[in-house]
Amino acid sequence: MPEADPRVRAGSLRSLLVEDPSGAVSRAHAEIRVNGWDVLLVDSGSRNGTFVAGPGESAWTALPPRQSRWLVAGTRVRLGGRTFLFEAPPGVR
Repeated sequence: MPEADPRVRAGSLRSLLVEDPSGAVSRAHAEIRVNGWDVLLVDSGSRNGTFVAGPGESAWTALPPRQSRWLVAGTRVRLGGRTFLFEAPPGVR
């Protein structure tokens, strides 16, 4: 329910619905911020946390609430029971 975030309702953020049958994804779980060519992931203070594993890392690292992490190609992101792989176009670091 990303539209539960007042910034989505106001139009300053766009929502991306992530369906998770485990029920572990919060209504407004995390943000993906794009600044030029940089992409950042920010946990929105979610109940079950946001986890990342950089390229070549096998262990998950919890992202502290409201702190950002740069995403580079090959970074895995876990929200509840869903896992995503961040990819970038060729030539972009």
